[in-house]
Amino acid sequence: MKKKLFLLTAALMFSARMFAQDIFTAIAAKDAAGVKHLLERGADVNVKNIAGNTPLMTAVQSSQDRMAKLILQKNVNVDLTDKAGNTALILACKANRTDAVYYILSHFPAVNTKNTEGQTALMAAAANGNTELVQTLIKHGAKSSLKDKQHKTAADYAANNAEVAAALNNTTAE
Repeated sequence: MKKKLFLLTAALMFSARMFAQDIFTAIAAKDAAGVKHLLERGADVNVKNIAGNTPLMTAVQSSQDRMAKLILQKNVNVDLTDKAGNTALILACKANRTDAVYYILSHFPAVNTKNTEGQTALMAAAANGNTELVQTLIKHGAKSSLKDKQHKTAADYAANNAEVAAALNNTTAE
């Protein structure tokens, strides 16, 4: 009995040490169990790393949908920005992460936020030629008439994609 108890205790201690020290390390290591453990222990989901990224942004950029979902279950501010002014939604659109965009949209982000270059999530989706994301963002209130610092609209970003351009032209968004 003592041997079983010792082995169980040793296994638990060993596995506890395997959990990442912080949530960014856990995401980078693709350690979903570590992320879950840290979140259960109260890890701050709105903390920023040295690059200004939040855990949600890091999960989105590293294509970790499961971790993004775990983070979104907490009291996360989806409108925080990195040093370049990108929100998690803009980063998801830039990375063409359709599932992540849907997860984030379910938390009612400010869809017309501009980064430091004046680009919006809609512009990023249009630049990637993702008609589905363009239509979804418009349905969630994205304005196709907004201009970036180069005076370009989402339609300008979609100039080489007739399907996306048509989706943008068929909108009544301001």
